[in-house]
Amino acid sequence: MNTFTRIAFTVAASLTFSAAGAWAQSDNMEPSQPAAAEATDDIAHTVEADAVITALLQQMTKNWLDDEHATILKTIAYQNSVALICDDFDIDKARLAEEMEGVYPGDEDTELPPDELTQLENAVMLAFGVALGSKVAIAVQDQDAYCAHAEEERADPDAEHLIWVAKE
Repeated sequence: MNTFTRIAFTVAASLTFSAAGAWAQSDNMEPSQPAAAEATDDIAHTVEADAVITALLQQMTKNWLDDEHATILKTIAYQNSVALICDDFDIDKARLAEEMEGVYPGDEDTELPPDELTQLENAVMLAFGVALGSKVAIAVQDQDAYCAHAEEERADPDAEHLIWVAKE
């Protein structure tokens, strides 16, 4: 395992575990700042965290995915985080499979050698895990706002790559 892969695993694990801890303790946490200042700080931290993760994902997948495909992967991870965090969301598994197929570059006539295909699949799955973990970490900062934003996005008729269904 190369150094970059170890760093990516470490980032993904730390984000996931810190998110799980924060989520588990969120009902017991007391605000340390006035609400308005805290909300502004949360937005700034969320934007900063998203930019850092986007840069990391681009680095992780630069040999395999162009920006468009990496963005689709990040969108799929985001929607999976919403389904994990928000009560009214679930994932349409058929749509998920379709969208994941769209992540992989190339066309049906282009086949990669088996070793390159394995490297591509590993890069995509690792990047997906990092993106999912980071989105969960962001979501637990303000679960209600995260879910409300997702509701707005789901209602947008122009939203692309949506894989959500209402939870039954």
